[in-house]
Amino acid sequence: MRMGTRTFIFFIFLFSASFASTTSAAGSYDEAMAAYEEGEIEKAVSILEPMAQNGHIQAQVTLGDIYLYHMEEEDEVKGLEWSRKAAEQGDSEGERLVGLAYEYGYGVKANPLVAMKWFTKSAKQGNAEAMYDLGNMHQYGNGVKRDTSTAMIWYIRSARNEYPPAQYMVGKFYKRGYGVRRDYSMSAKYHKMAAEAKYTPSQVELGILYEEGKGVRKDYKEALRLYQSAAEIGYPSGQSHLGQMYLKGLGVKRDYQEAMNWFLLAAENNDDEACLQIGMMYEKGLGVKKDMAKALAWQKKAAEQGNREANMNMAKKYFTGSGVDRDFGEAIKWFRKAGDCGCD
Repeated sequence: MRMGTRTFIFFIFLFSASFASTTSAAGSYDEAMAAYEEGEIEKAVSILEPMAQNGHIQAQVTLGDIYLYHMEEEDEVKGLEWSRKAAEQGDSEGERLVGLAYEYGYGVKANPLVAMKWFTKSAKQGNAEAMYDLGNMHQYGNGVKRDTSTAMIWYIRSARNEYPPAQYMVGKFYKRGYGVRRDYSMSAKYHKMAAEAKYTPSQVELGILYEEGKGVRKDYKEALRLYQSAAEIGYPSGQSHLGQMYLKGLGVKRDYQEAMNWFLLAAENNDDEACLQIGMMYEKGLGVKKDMAKALAWQKKAAEQGNREANMNMAKKYFTGSGVDRDFGEAIKWFRKAGDCGCD
């Protein structure tokens, strides 16, 4: 059948209109995301809502995320509604957001079984974060019996899809022997993947492996580099470990003042190990004037945050009367607290 000139022009018009509409939508979405990244949430929402109402799936997902996590509690219902609209069209991120809403009770009564259903749908589409969420549910026994082996399976699937938090968990499981045989070299392998993606918890964990020579050849310089990378962006555990390198003179010249500086930064963010080390430095007079009152205060702060060594130190002080009046009742209290402290 021959296409007449008018018919041809009509199709060109339809194509042009469709192309212009798509281009306009893409431009509007980019504008909304730019506003969102600048912290102009209300502007982003005003752009996204008309798009979402017209069926723009990515706009629906983004609105779902905004209403669930960046607005007031009463807006969580809207967040769930927009997430569900995207999920019902088969969008994997929309499915995951619905799962999170049911897991934590955002905009709906918490229901871990329903959450797991949505996470599974999302994971089947290759969503690495949903795989990670399933790992967490099995790891912590949320809606299912706690099963570290099944958790590990999901973490590995997520890790292989290059999701750094999952790579961290796989590294942690191999190091601790959770749900798998302990293997320091495999732990180092997965932490290295996440560390290369600048995931700070894995930078610290990989640093520890280099410092201790587990799964990798002992290398204080590399440990120092990894701790420093995490410390410089404000990660408390990185700051605390970097402080210990300066305190011990590992991979760097011993410098008590530099050690104290890093410990204080970490302590500002309630890092219990940093608090313990500050207390020890005051007790021994390392880089500071010996001060038993400050030593006790810092070690008590570490103990109250669940540091087992600090709890043991407090118990010993009260048992022997070192820096405090001897008090067997207090000693027993701190010994019990030390016993209650979990060992990671």
